[in-house]
Amino acid sequence: MESDVNHPPPGKRIHLIRWAPSDAGWVSEVRAGRYLGPDDADWLLDVDGEHQRLPRTEWQRFVPKHDQPAPTGREADVLTIRATARPIMEPPTE
Repeated sequence: MESDVNHPPPGKRIHLIRWAPSDAGWVSEVRAGRYLGPDDADWLLDVDGEHQRLPRTEWQRFVPKHDQPAPTGREADVLTIRATARPIMEPPTE
């Protein structure tokens, strides 16, 4: 695994998530694509041949359960996913 999840090696397939308020509460939006290279303001992705710039202030990287290594030993009973993706704003109050 990379030493810095915010700067993976170019060409690596990554997953990003962002949260947005809706009438039903918070909903997630996910993008998966090939990381194109470093940029401190945006994630640069190739998503099915389309280049996209996703603001790092809105999108965070995550590792889907199917991409994680299989746990061994005592960890085999519990899978812990580090929660780095959280809403960056509170939903409006009415």
